[in-house]
Amino acid sequence: MYNMKHDNIKILLVSHSPFLNGAEIALYNLATNLDKDKFEVHMVFPFDGPIAAMAKKAGIFCHFSPMERWIRFVSERPIVNSELSQRVDKLCSLIKELGIDIVHSNTSVIIEGAIAAALTNTQHVWHIHEFLKQHPELRLIFPIEYVYNVIEQLSDKVVSVSDFVKSQFEFRDKRKLVTVYNGIEESHVLKQNNYIREHCNLNESDLIVIAVGLLSRTKGFTTFLETANLTAKAERNIKFVWVGGNGSNSIKMFRRFVKKNKLENSVFYLGHRMDVRQLIESSDILICTSILETFSLTIVEAMSVKKPVISTNCGGPAETILDNHTGYLIPIDDSSKMSELILELSENKLKRECMGKNGYKQFMERFTLDKYVTSIGHLYSELSGQSIDNDALRSRYLTAESILQVYERASIKNWSEMKESFFSKILNRM
Repeated sequence: MYNMKHDNIKILLVSHSPFLNGAEIALYNLATNLDKDKFEVHMVFPFDGPIAAMAKKAGIFCHFSPMERWIRFVSERPIVNSELSQRVDKLCSLIKELGIDIVHSNTSVIIEGAIAAALTNTQHVWHIHEFLKQHPELRLIFPIEYVYNVIEQLSDKVVSVSDFVKSQFEFRDKRKLVTVYNGIEESHVLKQNNYIREHCNLNESDLIVIAVGLLSRTKGFTTFLETANLTAKAERNIKFVWVGGNGSNSIKMFRRFVKKNKLENSVFYLGHRMDVRQLIESSDILICTSILETFSLTIVEAMSVKKPVISTNCGGPAETILDNHTGYLIPIDDSSKMSELILELSENKLKRECMGKNGYKQFMERFTLDKYVTSIGHLYSELSGQSIDNDALRSRYLTAESILQVYERASIKNWSEMKESFFSKILNRM
């Protein structure tokens, strides 16, 4: 039997990236707010970046070890001259050197932390932010049933960011599954009603509709543009603002659409920003046009600053938005309905304020940072007092070894097939 006994539980948080996206921000919030009298927190990143810099500045122990996505976008290729076994060995050494008690893998797209935990007999938490079935952009190296089995076999607990995410799993041991909603701090930003207006040179009378996220197909930026175009025909003082990073093709499409439909005075793109909460707070309505969302920190941010939300019913938002109470849920890709509701709310300030207050109440009851961190902390404490029986140790060890044996061939084959498919699509467009 393997049992952990430490006064201070040592946690290794494994991040798939060091960038400022939703999953990474949630992990940073966890790392910097766990009780330091109970937990010693270390973070490991594949390379340096903004979140890593923030974590180091906050006094978190940060480490760097190469990782490759086993669930990846088409544009992501395997790391050259780096085998999975080598990457896992480096993490195993780190786990042993630091005396780690619990390895916490953030997101399903990386596997190194799970295998390293299995090979070192260390408790493992897999924090799932993705809904993998029929994902519009992510591609799996192995069949999805095998992926789900690996996640179960290599985890003591699987944390889902929503019940929607949890619903994709059919575990034999359902006790391993738990939903913990991401949380954020209550807003302490001073009211800055002209903040976004000053950035976009807008009038006080303009009603501002904001969307936040990567400019991508999954986030539904085409629905955003079509909604703005339909709304513009009503000739109201309604302005649309998109905040978030982009790929070269998506920004070209965005700008081409704006120019073609003469929307230069009503649609604005601000790119990646560090002041998202202030931008949302100085707007009037937040919209989410995604075709898939597993939770959406942005929606919770809007609720925290008392803004109504109109979102597509694309998964997680159904668990955060109370339809016709804190905002609206509409069908995916329905720009007509989105525009209709924006116009309706633009004429009813009282309803906007009422929905905002209702959303704030919902936020305080369910989505605060304290609730999120406390729930994960309790989970760690629970695991630290448990032992892993020998059968479970043997099973996860064999699972880890089997992946190491077949991974490289599957990874290369997957990349080759994805690359051929990607280029064939491009050639068909030419």
